[in-house]
Amino acid sequence: MKRQRSTLARLVGLLLLLFSLLVTGPALAAKPAPPPTTGGILTGKVTNAVTLKIIIGATVTAVGSPGSYSAVTNSKGVYSISLPAGDYQITAKATGMADLTVARTIVNAVTTTVNFALTTGVASTLPHASRISSYNGPQTCLGCHGTAIADQVFA
Repeated sequence: MKRQRSTLARLVGLLLLLFSLLVTGPALAAKPAPPPTTGGILTGKVTNAVTLKIIIGATVTAVGSPGSYSAVTNSKGVYSISLPAGDYQITAKATGMADLTVARTIVNAVTTTVNFALTTGVASTLPHASRISSYNGPQTCLGCHGTAIADQVFA
């Protein structure tokens, strides 16, 4: 009789152990890694400012001290770029449309939305052309960028 109680106690103990593992097992299981905190996401839509139609195949480029990154809009006019945190000049370009540039700061673990509404016009090959009131040759760019950009633009 004593032996039966001992066996029964072991069986009950084993069942309790199995039950506790089943209950706490999912809590102890590996969880997916949290999203990276060393950068953010830049996303948005590019449209025609007059017709409000999406622009497929527009190029969006983010240029900043961490580097230069670009993406092309998809069939819904949407783009998305993963970027290191930092300050960027973000430009949208499309054939037959004037370029549009805005400044934004990308923050770690944050999605930043920048939508562009482009107007028809001639795209400029000069950086910041929309902000240059008069062009006097390379010295116009030298004021902002020094010789590096002037050498690239006017080579």
